[in-house]
Amino acid sequence: MNILVCEDNKFQAQTLVDHLKTLEYIDQVDVVNTGEAMISAVLEKNDITAIFLDIDLPDMNGLEAYGILKMRGKHIPAVLITGMKPLASDTYHLDIIDVIEKPYLPPRVEEALRKIRLHIEYQRFIRVGGMYVPIINDKIIQVVPDDILFFESCSRGVKVHIVHDTIEAKYIPLKVYEEYLRNHGFVFSHRAFLVNTNKIAAVNDEGIFFKGEKERKALVAEERSGLIRKLLRRLDILPT
Repeated sequence: MNILVCEDNKFQAQTLVDHLKTLEYIDQVDVVNTGEAMISAVLEKNDITAIFLDIDLPDMNGLEAYGILKMRGKHIPAVLITGMKPLASDTYHLDIIDVIEKPYLPPRVEEALRKIRLHIEYQRFIRVGGMYVPIINDKIIQVVPDDILFFESCSRGVKVHIVHDTIEAKYIPLKVYEEYLRNHGFVFSHRAFLVNTNKIAAVNDEGIFFKGEKERKALVAEERSGLIRKLLRRLDILPT
């Protein structure tokens, strides 16, 4: 997660940043101290996961600044930090995920982050049509289709290559995965590879390469290469 902290009190901002940086799932924390700076930061960047927002800012009310972002089409989950709790109707209307009252302790911040993560996961779940893909080995793991790069058949079952990880699956054959996911952009590139066309970055004689992935690649059979390129051009994934 990449967090933007909007807080004009330097001590409180630094205290919050120091704690956020200790959490392993936080990649980056940036700080701004006005509503205008927050609006500019969000409009200029595309990688902000969530906002910690002080309600009392030097130039405008924090809720007002957040409302401007919503009107500009930026729907980023936010946690409101305040010394005086606002009306519930105000925060509900703006889809504020949580409200933290000052003074607060680190566990309260982590509780707010848990709510944000659940909110993000739910939104992703809805975007993919409300479905999970089961991966079974010694336990059952469920991932959304958008997290999957490709499936690879192997002697012990199926390797499921997801973003940042590879999981070995048992019991569910590659053909069953294909039948389950064919309407979500998954196609066979090879008899042993089922690929997510939405994640493809390039196709060449060496194989299929995926967005944000430098090492892992899927094989493409000669008789499938032309069909996949045609499909990707039709979907505007590859240039014509």
